[in-house]
Amino acid sequence: MTAKIKQIGLNTVLFCMLISLVAQSLYAESVLSRLRTENDPELGECLRLAIKDIPIPAEFKTYNPTQPSYKAAKRNYNKKRVALVRAVTESYSQIRLLDFQIDQIDNRVKKSTGRNIPSTLHNELILARTELESKRIQELARLREIMGIIPRHAFGQIGVEELSTWAVLDVLDDEHVIVYDMKKPFTESIPYQKYGFVKDVPCDKAVAHIRDLLQETANRPFRIDIFSRKNSVPLSEKMHTQLGEIVQRQSLEMNSDIRLANGIKKGVAAGFYCIQQRVGDSYKEITTNTKRKKYCLLTDILDNEGFKNKIMRLLRPSRPGILPLTIVLEHDKISLENAKQLARTIKSLAEEHRLSNLVTVSLEPTTRNWPIPEEENNEE
Repeated sequence: MTAKIKQIGLNTVLFCMLISLVAQSLYAESVLSRLRTENDPELGECLRLAIKDIPIPAEFKTYNPTQPSYKAAKRNYNKKRVALVRAVTESYSQIRLLDFQIDQIDNRVKKSTGRNIPSTLHNELILARTELESKRIQELARLREIMGIIPRHAFGQIGVEELSTWAVLDVLDDEHVIVYDMKKPFTESIPYQKYGFVKDVPCDKAVAHIRDLLQETANRPFRIDIFSRKNSVPLSEKMHTQLGEIVQRQSLEMNSDIRLANGIKKGVAAGFYCIQQRVGDSYKEITTNTKRKKYCLLTDILDNEGFKNKIMRLLRPSRPGILPLTIVLEHDKISLENAKQLARTIKSLAEEHRLSNLVTVSLEPTTRNWPIPEEENNEE
């Protein structure tokens, strides 16, 4: 009987030890799974954004695991990732804790409303909440620094991928402000940005145009770039202030990006030679001692599609500073009628694009001998 009791006791002890080992094993697997997997989607997104900005070592581009430099670079890269994961996780958990503590204080303040509680207790709760709010702001700033994030703020810069509307104002003077309405898809580089239409309006109408754009919800968030010439800097600053006041009255500070851009010296001048001699089948670019680009034109240049495309590109300015545009047509006595016909064509194209006030075509007679490429002479 005693032996049976001992055997039962031994079996019980072994069973308990087995249960303990199984529990420890399950607990260890649970911790390991939590180490390998982050189930909090918000924290997971923070980690993803932080890790993707770590610069990739140059050694990774030439994949050679046997090289010592590659192994050292990989170790350093992994250390940076692990350190960044720890810093983001700790800061995130601290912010969540502060959120919970502030919510608890807010609940206590709500429950105490209308009850006869000592004013000192109410003041202590408000003071405690203010201190926690200050700590939360500091922790958010620390996490932003770790992740390299600049938060959106009033009148802050907005990325082109978030914009709904983008307008550019090229301020010449009180009576001439060139308004560019950019077209999607937007790009960071204004010279390569497409535009919907360009118009020349007085300063007050340009401000009214922007105000009308802001009325529509579909046009938000928006960006406005204000360019100025050397003599119109005060006017550009005045327009910047006016647009800022309009945005503030409509409470659109978080959806507005108004920039006072660098100044522009002057518009563009394009010069062309009008000649009577035929030079092959197309106009040829020639080298002169002047600073302007000049082209030899054919007698039948109006039928040349390449030259027409050149003029069309000049009349489709892609950035502030192109307008106003001056086109100079130099000609001799023989090619006078040809030059006049070409001037009429350019003016009609400018009117079609609503740029007649900004495009000037002038005729300049000359007695210069026109250079003709030798290879073209040989072909003649």
